[in-house]
Amino acid sequence: MKKQTNQSGFAHLGIVVIILTIALTGTLGFVFYQNFIQKKDNTAKVENGDKNTNPNNNTATDADKQTDLTYSDKQFTFSYPKTGWLTSLEQETYATDVATLKTTDYNYREPNPSVDGGDIYGNVTRGAIVTIYKSTNPKTTTADVYKMLQMQQSNSFFKELSTIVVDGQTAYNYLFAYEGPQFYQTVFVKNGYTYYVTYKYVAGQSEINKAVYESVLDTLIVK
Repeated sequence: MKKQTNQSGFAHLGIVVIILTIALTGTLGFVFYQNFIQKKDNTAKVENGDKNTNPNNNTATDADKQTDLTYSDKQFTFSYPKTGWLTSLEQETYATDVATLKTTDYNYREPNPSVDGGDIYGNVTRGAIVTIYKSTNPKTTTADVYKMLQMQQSNSFFKELSTIVVDGQTAYNYLFAYEGPQFYQTVFVKNGYTYYVTYKYVAGQSEINKAVYESVLDTLIVK
């Protein structure tokens, strides 16, 4: 009788051990699923969700990279910033069809010889402007233009004279510093005609928008 009792006790103990083993295995399995498999599934869903949120995501990125607009008329083509600048085609006394690029806050004070001291030049009071035009002078050559610039430079009319390339042509860039407000100008010859690109700005603020002037020179095409 005692032997049967011991056997019964061992049997009960074995059942308890089996139950505990099954429970522990189940618990470990659940923890493994929760921390590894389910987490992996959720990560995949998040990644897929991000990809599908905006099907035009690549297009938007390309648009953000578009930093320039293109100006084009019957004479010129060039690039300029898509914000902060306005373009127009204007008529001036010194040339017809002047391609003009101005900052949106641009302001210019017209000459007024009647004021004390005689303001005969006028000046930019806010912002900056870049103008491009073809001279009405007779046809010439690059060599002739350079000779003229050297002569003017000896009279201190021009400063910082340097050679660059505009639309595949040798061009001369300089700071015009004769009288009145100073400004930067580039001159070059193409097909016998002389072209000028001028950059005017508020006195003492030439560097603020000079990069735009240089970008115009880099992208300018004469048709």
